[in-house]
Amino acid sequence: ESALRESERRFRLLVERAADAVFLHDLEGAIVDVNQQACEGLGYSREELLKLSVQDIEAEVAEATERDLWRRATGGAPLTLEGAHRRKDGSTFPVELRIGSFDIDGRRYILALARDITERRKSEEALRETTERLQALVHAAPVGVTVVDLDGRIRLWNPSAQRMFGVPAEEVMDKPLRSLRSLQVENVDTFLGMIQQVLAGETVLGMEVRAYRADAVPLEVMASAAPLRDSAGRIHAVMGVLADITDRRRAEVALERHVREMSVLYETSLRVADSSDPMQIMRTVLTRAADLLGAPMGGVYLMDEAGRQLDLVVTHNLTAGFRYEMYTPEKLHLDGLFNEKGVVESKN
Repeated sequence: ESALRESERRFRLLVERAADAVFLHDLEGAIVDVNQQACEGLGYSREELLKLSVQDIEAEVAEATERDLWRRATGGAPLTLEGAHRRKDGSTFPVELRIGSFDIDGRRYILALARDITERRKSEEALRETTERLQALVHAAPVGVTVVDLDGRIRLWNPSAQRMFGVPAEEVMDKPLRSLRSLQVENVDTFLGMIQQVLAGETVLGMEVRAYRADAVPLEVMASAAPLRDSAGRIHAVMGVLADITDRRRAEVALERHVREMSVLYETSLRVADSSDPMQIMRTVLTRAADLLGAPMGGVYLMDEAGRQLDLVVTHNLTAGFRYEMYTPEKLHLDGLFNEKGVVESKN
């Protein structure tokens, strides 16, 4: 008997110190015992709680549902569910309930452990909002975003990727990256190599590759990739960001050419300004023009007043006999190009 009392004392001590609220009630819902955490969590004294029923504190689960749960708990394993408790001041908070049953002196009781999950709900809501924001950002991103798992299968193919490559998501989702080989003959191995670099712990930034749309139109693409990790820090997928830089590259090439043209013209003007020899001036202009246009050879012809005779006066890398074999006046079809004053007439 002494040992039994000691065992009961220890059990009561454990219950009182439990982090979860503990409720003991009968099958009608009348509360017959609680621990200190239950009192503190609801704002009642022990005496006040023992005068209440489960229906007085449960704010979310209907009474009929509660009774069904109690019947199920008496006939099997403990049940776990979520609900909401109402404090003495009327405010409510979410709880996770663990419900089981046992007999005391031949009478069946329900033991319920209630854990306040307010912080968990806040974390879940914050995670949901963050996930929705990220999904919205990926969906609206002006660059292609794709995710490839460790098996090499495409798990994400956002709208910009669809527009960029002309390939709808349903044609690539859950398919291996190698399935794009028919479209990206030159680049699938490059992309796979990027994935291997990322899986090795590297982050790939700004790799420029030539890609192709579904209609075979070439694209200049800047690709970057980084690992996606799970809660344990393990890499479980690779995210790639693909930017179409075709227009930018064209603009850069045009700008480079313009700068080169301006430089050549400026250098040519300086050389011409230093010379008073017409032939030397023409040679300078011809050489610089050939260099600017990427022409391997060239010549300057002078035409007589009648518009019938051409004289090759300056050459650049021309072979002997080139004048007569390739560029006679007849072959240039000059008839009718000049008016009686020797001015070139417009064809428009």
